[in-house]
Amino acid sequence: MKSLFSLTRFIQFWRAVAFVALSAFIMTVGSEKMYWYIQGLGAAGDASLLVLVYMMPVLVALWFVARGGTTLAGLIIAGATFGWVVEGVITAELYGDGPIGPFFPSYFAGWHGLLSLVTLWYLFRKWAVAGNRWLLGGTAAALGVFWGWWSMSYWLPDAIDDPDLIEAGFDVGVWTADKFTIYAFIVGGALATAHWLIGYVWPDRWCPSKRWTVISLGLITLMAGPVLLGVPWGTLKLGALLGIAWWANHRRPSDEPTVFSALRGRASVADVAPILVMPLTASLVYTVGLAVRPGDAALSILSFWIPTTLVAFVGGAAVLWAVRQRRRETTAATDSQLPKTPKPGTSQQEPQTSS
Repeated sequence: MKSLFSLTRFIQFWRAVAFVALSAFIMTVGSEKMYWYIQGLGAAGDASLLVLVYMMPVLVALWFVARGGTTLAGLIIAGATFGWVVEGVITAELYGDGPIGPFFPSYFAGWHGLLSLVTLWYLFRKWAVAGNRWLLGGTAAALGVFWGWWSMSYWLPDAIDDPDLIEAGFDVGVWTADKFTIYAFIVGGALATAHWLIGYVWPDRWCPSKRWTVISLGLITLMAGPVLLGVPWGTLKLGALLGIAWWANHRRPSDEPTVFSALRGRASVADVAPILVMPLTASLVYTVGLAVRPGDAALSILSFWIPTTLVAFVGGAAVLWAVRQRRRETTAATDSQLPKTPKPGTSQQEPQTSS
């Protein structure tokens, strides 16, 4: 019996690891492969290392997802924490606008949060499991348009001649339409495959033990050390942002349902296939952009400043709305569990009626 129990624990552990790894892969598509397409595909070891690094912020995000209920507000908050940990622990970009600057927290909440977690991980999963192929395909098409449009920013001379990108080994320069199309379909196909596979390891609930929480926090602290040592006030900014996310959820009922149970099930190959519309529209937009090829000044405005400002504005507005909405949800849920008190001058007994 003891060996059977140990085998069950062993299987549960590796199912959880596979779930986190697949979730991390899905989110890296939005956080890395869509915008930073000049990274290229890289070797299998490079992709594995990228997923391994992203598993840490994904664990933080899943902790908030498990406390965010089943509404969009909770998912937006969890997505924001994912972006803040990625850019405040793995890199120091979160601190580029100063101790109280709102731009980068908003920008990363929009990029990593709304794109990677809310859309690619949650909404794509929701619609695939439900078999809502038209909505999945339509959203994938719209994201593909944005992907192709956003990618044109790497045609600018500042990006082509960027010494940091060159030193990192990125494939800078203007890619041909064929090259970008092949890349986009490989990434899109991998994303669809991950959504098909994740159904086999999707958990009914996600309740990390105290041991796992301590281990995760310890690993994140080790990763954050080199970054935060160079930014003395970085811990305060990151802590304040994560504290706001925690505050938005802290009055939640302990028995509140979560998206994990709501998204159980396996999506068929046909149900995840509409995701491939995303690389199709991305490559079409990219090809049209090459044919039109606007000047550098227009390209800078159209493909860099407009999408960057839009992502930051939408991300910041979404977080403000989500925090306020989540507080309303948790307060209403808590108040509904309180015992009803009679109004002054009224009796708790029902008045009797004569027959």
